[in-house]
Amino acid sequence: MRPRSRDVKSSVSSRSGRPRNAALDDRFLDAALDLVAERGYDGVTLEEVARRAGSSRPSIYRRWPDRDHLLLDAVRLVFRRMDAALPRFRRGMSVSDRIARFLEAVIRGLQDRRLRRIMAAMVAALHQHPELADLQRLIQTRRGIVLRRLLERAIERGELAREFDIEVALDLIMGPVFYRCLVLDLPLEPEDAARITRQALLVATPGDAPSKSDPSSA
Repeated sequence: MRPRSRDVKSSVSSRSGRPRNAALDDRFLDAALDLVAERGYDGVTLEEVARRAGSSRPSIYRRWPDRDHLLLDAVRLVFRRMDAALPRFRRGMSVSDRIARFLEAVIRGLQDRRLRRIMAAMVAALHQHPELADLQRLIQTRRGIVLRRLLERAIERGELAREFDIEVALDLIMGPVFYRCLVLDLPLEPEDAARITRQALLVATPGDAPSKSDPSSA
């Protein structure tokens, strides 16, 4: 059962009128996401969203001014659901273990072919429609946000060297996952997370400044 989206704020809660039906909001958003997975961004029509949600176009327009705003909130819902599936980290876990646990959760999520197709379609839409500035900002802001925090805190603790290259690490950790899942439309296995993490941290750590999390530096 899909979790309910009680905090779709950007368009839904900002429009005036009577209180919205959260369950209907979810039906609209999930219908839109189903269409994105099946037909791509340009294949989504408000008529079909309304039909699948068992409602009407006027009801959609009471929540969102147009299709692009509806799909923007649908992507926000995807990210919230992904966040809800992220693991909690135990105190004292090494940065490599934290990243591997995080990556395992991402890989498990992307084993869902619907989610893979949604993400691939949204990335394609950014290339096809450069005018979708809000969608572009949302996706760029989300790029590696959890990983970045993990790496920054590890540097602050001295677990990683100050010269550690966060940008390189982000690309090396997430690149293989999204290339395989979104470009090739093939899943990885959660067991691959530790190997990807280990190789990424090794490459992103300067050769003369080994990290404390690297057993070879002991």
